[in-house]
Amino acid sequence: MVIAVAAGLGTVLATSEVAFHVIKWCGVAYLGVLGARTVLTAVRGESVREVRAGSDHTSEVARVSPWRLARQEFLVAATNPKALILFTVFLPQFLPPRSSDATLPLLVLGAAYIAIEFGCAGAYAGLGSRLQSIGLTRRARRRLDALTGLAMLALAGWLATENH
Repeated sequence: MVIAVAAGLGTVLATSEVAFHVIKWCGVAYLGVLGARTVLTAVRGESVREVRAGSDHTSEVARVSPWRLARQEFLVAATNPKALILFTVFLPQFLPPRSSDATLPLLVLGAAYIAIEFGCAGAYAGLGSRLQSIGLTRRARRRLDALTGLAMLALAGWLATENH
C-alpha cells in the first residue's frame, strides 16, 4: 500500500470523492463483517480461536507455524482498507509543502509506519501469549471476543458516520 500511494494512488483518492467513498465503504463493510462474525461466535459459545482451528481442540491452534501466522497477518494488513485510508489521507499531510516529488518522502513515512506497526503487532502477540499462559476461562475468552467484536462494530459505525 505504501508503494501504491507513493506511486500516485493517494493523489487519485485525494482528488476523487467517488474513489474515496468506495474505499471508505469497503472499510465499513470489512470492519462490520469482522465485528459481527466475532460477536456471533462469542454468542454461540465458541471462541474465535476454536472457529479458526475448525475444532474444539486447542492443540491444533498451538501447532500453527509462526510463518503461517506471519503470512496470515500480512494478508490481513495488506487487504485492510483502513491502512489504505491512513496512507492516502493522513501521511501526505506530513510532506513538505510544494514538494515536486513526494515518492521518496512517502516511502520513508511508510517505512516508519511499518516499523511502528511491527512493534505494535509484536506487543499484541506478546499480550496474547501472556493471556493464553494465565489460562483464561472459556467464559472469559468469549467475553473478550464479544468485546473485541463490539469494538469493531463501533469503529465501523464511526467510520460510516464520519463526514469527509
